[in-house]
Amino acid sequence: MPENVMVIGGGPVGAFSAYFLKKIHMDVKWIAGKSMQNAAAWSSAGLLGVGLSFPLPEYEGLRGNVKWLLKRDSPVKLGVGFLFSNAGWFLNYSRSRDRIISKEGINAQTLLTVRTLDSMNELFQSKVIDADCSKNGLLQLFSDNHFMEEHLKQLKDAEGQIGKYDLLDSQACKDMEPSIERNNIMGIFYPEEYSLNPQKLMMSLRKLNEEEGVETIENDIVGLESSGNKVTGTVLDNEERIVSGSYLLAAGSKNQHLSRSLNLHVPVVPGWGHAEVLSSSGLKLKVPVELAEKGVYIIPTSDILKITSFFEFNGENFKAPQNRFQFIENAVADYFPQLKHLPPSQKTSGKRPCTPDSLPIVGKSGKFENLFFATGNCRQGIMQSAEMGRVAADVILNGKLPEEYSVLSPSRFGI
Repeated sequence: MPENVMVIGGGPVGAFSAYFLKKIHMDVKWIAGKSMQNAAAWSSAGLLGVGLSFPLPEYEGLRGNVKWLLKRDSPVKLGVGFLFSNAGWFLNYSRSRDRIISKEGINAQTLLTVRTLDSMNELFQSKVIDADCSKNGLLQLFSDNHFMEEHLKQLKDAEGQIGKYDLLDSQACKDMEPSIERNNIMGIFYPEEYSLNPQKLMMSLRKLNEEEGVETIENDIVGLESSGNKVTGTVLDNEERIVSGSYLLAAGSKNQHLSRSLNLHVPVVPGWGHAEVLSSSGLKLKVPVELAEKGVYIIPTSDILKITSFFEFNGENFKAPQNRFQFIENAVADYFPQLKHLPPSQKTSGKRPCTPDSLPIVGKSGKFENLFFATGNCRQGIMQSAEMGRVAADVILNGKLPEEYSVLSPSRFGI
């Protein structure tokens, strides 16, 4: 059993991995990075729940990809430079739908989500962490009847694998959320979904780990070193070299770059999402809302409204142009014109770590005996983060991935 572990990655998966490793009495160093804002979760919606895992967005499939990308007014974007560099990855991604909705794929993702909720609830109830978490459901709004019918077909196909949901007519939608100012709408309400403030979650997790005795390193990592079949150290941006017994890569889309220094190809690329934060004083929503045709989420917490959208494949150093945020603002104003002239206090972008089969990677490397992975959760990073961290800690302790998560093994990519 290793006595010390280096966790690489400052997002929720890395934070929970460090926490659970410390709980089993490991000596843990956590490279959390210089800024929490660099983590994909900082710009996420902060939604938690099984109903958000399925049905899959239409763009996760070849026909849907083409359809969404050809729309002039669409939250799905594909950078030309990204496609040139990652054509094979993107083709595999577009063909991967059958694997994601396999019995094993659905079961693994559902377990990650349900067990993460259990772990988080335990921490929230004991007041160990605070992130404005509430179980107030999710209202999914539709203005196009055909779009909603296609969505309902997927819901029925996944019957028994997802949570409860209710169909709502236009009046029922407005009764549930009186701030809506658009007519001729339809809705699906998921009563068992949770929401939280992801920025507060990340700050709470960093504080929790420090209190537990995790050595937090607030520097960025630039590379890994190896000898034979062992990782031998990490190199930071200040040229400091840090050595540990085992290494856990939980650095999101940055894992692809870091793995190159080990001559590994970890197929995790950035799927960008963009977000705005507004003062909640401009609009008091009762429930989180998804504008289904626009892929826009509006999440109320105690003092802010967070608005997120986009699934954009682009490079690591991509900087979102203003029209991405204008798209979000226009979509929201179509339903909530009260927000049209309320300036955002933050505009941020995050890199969701996406794999070509849309399933996360967790487990031990087949190439290096002291290297482990916990990454690739894409748009479900927060909602699967605690269980990903617990499983990673368990694999490092026992050397074996639990059977129910075998479909998530790094071996499927030969890493």
